[in-house]
Amino acid sequence: MRVGLLANPGAGRYALVPEAIRRYQDAFPEHALYAPEGRFFPNEVPGVHTILSRASDSECFLEELSRAVSILVQRCDRLVAFGGDGFFNHICSRLIDESKTLPFTGIGTGTANVGVLTQFDSEELSATLSLETIEPVSPLAIFRDGEPIGYAFHDIVIGDTFLGTVEGSTRNLSAKKWVVDRVLQPVKPKSLSIGEEFRIFCGERPLPMKSATVAQIIVSPIFKGKGFAGKAVSGLLCFSPYYADCFCIALVDRILVEMTTDFPTDGCVIEQYLFREGEALRMEGLSPDHYVIADGNPLCPANGSLRITRSERRVSVLMNPHRFQCF
Repeated sequence: MRVGLLANPGAGRYALVPEAIRRYQDAFPEHALYAPEGRFFPNEVPGVHTILSRASDSECFLEELSRAVSILVQRCDRLVAFGGDGFFNHICSRLIDESKTLPFTGIGTGTANVGVLTQFDSEELSATLSLETIEPVSPLAIFRDGEPIGYAFHDIVIGDTFLGTVEGSTRNLSAKKWVVDRVLQPVKPKSLSIGEEFRIFCGERPLPMKSATVAQIIVSPIFKGKGFAGKAVSGLLCFSPYYADCFCIALVDRILVEMTTDFPTDGCVIEQYLFREGEALRMEGLSPDHYVIADGNPLCPANGSLRITRSERRVSVLMNPHRFQCF
């Protein structure tokens, strides 16, 4: 088994990567490990073969990562990545765009590590762990004014901040400052300023908005798993296990995706709409101060016409048998 390795040097817990690799080597000594030269692998890890390439010639993070993925796909039987949800999103988006079915394994060393692509913690790597359960995972496909802008495997947030790690601490960071200047600037999240021009549609059918206040918008794909089945407290999600490839939009009157240590003593009003396979969500009338954030990656301003649907494309993900659930 030839295994390609990638690690995000900017991940919140990057210091864990060398030890995680050693754990992987001890757990699966029959796997031959390969890594591309450049920024996406720690130096001097014994037992890992370096693949010489031109991937490291690029100064652009995403361009170098795309080249590194392409090189490993040609040489290896599966990919193992160390990082967080956003880093795994970039890798699996590349696999989808190249129509590659190479199995992907995500080992969480990032900020949040909550998405379906993040199936393992580094501490779980042992000889008793089976890496045989593979599930095809389809993300949400995102379009702005008809142009594809990315995928989301965990969630899409419409807001002005995203979560990241700065100097070892998880912070709320400015989406605009990252998109425009590539600077990680801590800021306090602000509620969306939704005007009368804001509209949401299922296909061409307008959906009636009932919420007077919308602080944040979240869209998530729903995967296999019975965790929501009959759980009426989850709202419309209690119906989701009975429909394949559905997804949900939530309009909330308080910011949910943020870094805070305060217990949520105040209530939260959530307006949900569930979309079935083949249906598309469309949003119009958002401000350019709002940003589209996919799996923690700020993509672009949210103004214009946003269209979100469940992609027909899939990536093969190795699932953790000890917590085999992917809501």
